[in-house]
Amino acid sequence: MDRIYFWPIGFLIFFAIYILVMFFFIRKKKSKYLIICFSVFYFYLMYVIALTLFPLPLPNFGINPDGNVIWRFGINLKPFYFGRSIQYRLIVFEIVANVLMTIPFGFGINFISKILIKSLLWLPFAVGFVIELLQLVLSLFVGFFYRAVDINDVITNALGVYIGYLIFRILVFILGKMKLKKLGFLEYILNAGKVEKN
Repeated sequence: MDRIYFWPIGFLIFFAIYILVMFFFIRKKKSKYLIICFSVFYFYLMYVIALTLFPLPLPNFGINPDGNVIWRFGINLKPFYFGRSIQYRLIVFEIVANVLMTIPFGFGINFISKILIKSLLWLPFAVGFVIELLQLVLSLFVGFFYRAVDINDVITNALGVYIGYLIFRILVFILGKMKLKKLGFLEYILNAGKVEKN
């Protein structure tokens, strides 16, 4: 089946957005550390998008006899249900891969935005939910489920975000206890690690 590949068209679009954001940051004289952290985080997000949504098949609404999406084959809303015939090794691989994929999000988001304590109740789950929602919308567009929409992915993605955030908190705690001059990037990290409760 013909496919629309993420590279290079998608890369050019996201790179153009990146250039616009950089122009805004420089014009507003944002911190060089914010610019560096944002750049790393942005290209990480590009990788996640490429990994979870692309390559995108061309629309083929005639793939099913009635031209409709077969819902039961593409959506799983049962937590911790992985199907009847899937091998355990594959299940473990998918769980670990989903967790590892979002650990950088939970770690890196702190460097570019203050995370409120109450945000931890919904933000980790929102990450996986947005990915699955986009997969659902694109599947409806092409006429079949080219990627499965699975509640387990939302759960494991959320776990990865929590782990990443915990790693960040541990890093801030260790750096705060060390007898180092709180200057430059170290100062930026410690400021980013200040807890916002409101």
